[in-house]
Amino acid sequence: MGEVPEEHVSPFEFYFYLLNGCLGMVMNSAVLFLAFKYVDTRDKPRQILVMNMTLADLLTCTIYMLTRPYLNRFDEMLCYPYYIVIFTSQLASCVFLLCINLDKFIFIVYPLHYYEMVTRKRVLIVMIGIWMTLFNLGALAYSQLQIVSPCNAVQINPYVYLTIIVIYVLVITSSFVISSIIYYIARNSQRRDATYSNKAFKRLFFVFSSTLWTFCTCLPYRVCFLISAILIPCSRTTDSEESVFCTLTAVFFYMIVVGIVFNALITVVTQRVYRQHVIKLLPFLTTIGKSADSRMVRFRRPSQPLMKSEADKLTGSSGMQ
Repeated sequence: MGEVPEEHVSPFEFYFYLLNGCLGMVMNSAVLFLAFKYVDTRDKPRQILVMNMTLADLLTCTIYMLTRPYLNRFDEMLCYPYYIVIFTSQLASCVFLLCINLDKFIFIVYPLHYYEMVTRKRVLIVMIGIWMTLFNLGALAYSQLQIVSPCNAVQINPYVYLTIIVIYVLVITSSFVISSIIYYIARNSQRRDATYSNKAFKRLFFVFSSTLWTFCTCLPYRVCFLISAILIPCSRTTDSEESVFCTLTAVFFYMIVVGIVFNALITVVTQRVYRQHVIKLLPFLTTIGKSADSRMVRFRRPSQPLMKSEADKLTGSSGMQ
C-alpha cells in the first residue's frame, strides 16, 4: 500500500503551518469578501472562477494548514472525510486556474464570440461540475484508506496515489502550456499594434502571474515525489546525493504551502477590482496602488462584445477563429 507521509511535526513546522494557515485564511477570506460585495458576476462571469480558486485555497489553509499540527489528536472517524476535503480543495485550486487560462484563451482566439460562449450560467455549471467531480474522485481514491495511527499515517493503494500526483502534474503543466500560448499570441499582437495590444497584454497579467507562481511553487514537489516513488525512495535511502534530493523534495513541499497562501495576494495586486477596494480600506497603500495602476490596466469586461477591428488587433487576424 502507498503511504501518505506521516505527520511528525517539528517545532518549526508547528509554527510554520499555523502562521501560514492564519495568513492564508485572512487573505483568502478578504478576497472572497471583496468579491461577494463588489464583483458583479453577471457582468464578469470569469470572476466566478477566480472566486472558486480562492475558496479552494481558503479551505486548504483552514482545514489542512491550521489542523496539521494537531492531526495526531483526530478521531479516526474524521480521517476519511478529512483527506477527501484536502484532496478536493488542493486539486480544485489547480483545476480552476486551468479554467481561468482556458477562459483567457477563448477570449483571445475567439474575441467576437467570447460573450456568446462564456456566460454566467455556463460558468456556474462548470463550477458545480468541477466540485462534484473532484469530491467524488477523492471519495473513490481514499475509499480503501487504511489508518495506521489516528490520521498521522494512512495508507492507500500506491497506484492510486501515483495517479493523484500525475493528475496534479498534468493539470499544472496544462495551465502553463496554455498560458504560454496566450503569452505568445499577446506578444505577437504587441508587435503589430503596440498601444492597443500593450493594454490587452496587461489585462492578461493575472493569468500569467498566477500560472507562473503555481507552476514554480506546486510542480517541483509533485515531480520530485514521482521521482522519489519510482527511482529514489526517500524513506529508505542513505546515500548522500539521494539524501540531498530528499531534502530538496521536503523544501519544495514547504513551497506549496507558501504558494497557496500568497495566491490571494497575487489576486489583489494584479486585479484592480480587488486592489482598489483594499486601498480604500488601507489608505497608506494609496501610493503603491497608484504605482500599480500606472503599469496595469483594469480587468474589465466590456459591456458590449469587441468590435471586429478591435478583435483583429488582439488576434492578428480573424482567421484565428
